[in-house]
Amino acid sequence: LHNAVKNSHDDLPIDIETILCKVYSYFSRSAKLVENLKEYFDFVQYDFHVLLKHITTRWLSLLRSIERLLDQYEPVKLFFLNEGTSTKVQQLLNSFFSNDESQCTLYFLQNVLFEIQKAELQLQRSYTTAVDLYSIVTKLIDKLQQKLCDKYYGHNTQLLLDRLKETNEIKTEELIKSFDAFVQSVIDYIKSYFDDHSELYKKLSFFNVQSFQFLTWRNVQDVVNLIHVNDLDRDQLYSEFNDIKCLYNDLNKKSIKLNDQIKSYILNQRMNSFTSKINDYIVVCDEDDAENNEETISSPNNREENLIRSDHLWAYLLNINPSGTPNLKKVICYIFSIPC
Repeated sequence: LHNAVKNSHDDLPIDIETILCKVYSYFSRSAKLVENLKEYFDFVQYDFHVLLKHITTRWLSLLRSIERLLDQYEPVKLFFLNEGTSTKVQQLLNSFFSNDESQCTLYFLQNVLFEIQKAELQLQRSYTTAVDLYSIVTKLIDKLQQKLCDKYYGHNTQLLLDRLKETNEIKTEELIKSFDAFVQSVIDYIKSYFDDHSELYKKLSFFNVQSFQFLTWRNVQDVVNLIHVNDLDRDQLYSEFNDIKCLYNDLNKKSIKLNDQIKSYILNQRMNSFTSKINDYIVVCDEDDAENNEETISSPNNREENLIRSDHLWAYLLNINPSGTPNLKKVICYIFSIPC
């Protein structure tokens, strides 16, 4: 995703990465220039915040740098418009802040990079596995394609485009085309690496609890045929699959959410005993299972309270199933890269 964004920058009329680096470095070596800049913040009544450095090899800094510059755009713009143009850097930055397209391009990137960075962070999670890959990448591509279809890149971008159109319609159309080309380039770059293996990732995604085709025997067969696990008893695997499916359905019928049951199990594996309160998590019991002393944990302030991690779910199902599941366990271990 980093390379997709970097490669697509050539489609934009302005090299935003260079501008961000130049703006930051202009103030980073001079306390006097920073003090001069603060005067412009006072003039427009903005709270002063240090500009953030964009490191080209760490592209997650790009969105944050853009957001910080947009937050302080007016005072920084005034500074460079009133600064001299005796050096090439001053000329470059004066030209950038004099150009009506500059702020519009920043807002465009802010809007598009938000979706890309969200997918990037999901891919970098410590618990992301192969079963999650298809969903993360295809959702990103779908969102970018929808933006491209609607030609909508955020409200602020649209406001500036409408304003630019009043003065120069041809130039505005060219700018919109550059935005479209950027998004299309990102999509094409991602697909150039993803499409060759997309069928594999799609089949593996059936083991993701978020999949609409979760726990479907036909899909299990497809994956088994694909990965070629040795010493697999297919008939026994089918029996184990049905046991797990029945168990999964029964767990979903309980009064406690499945996610809370899984949290309880995972915590129980990490600790020898429960306490009544652990790190602000409240321990609750399912009234229907009081005799079995089943406990679970709920966090009322957790935004992802209902999100079930696939690796946790499979660990839970395979270990609480009263019948052995040696064949299904081999398949799951292979898919999640767990040593058996």
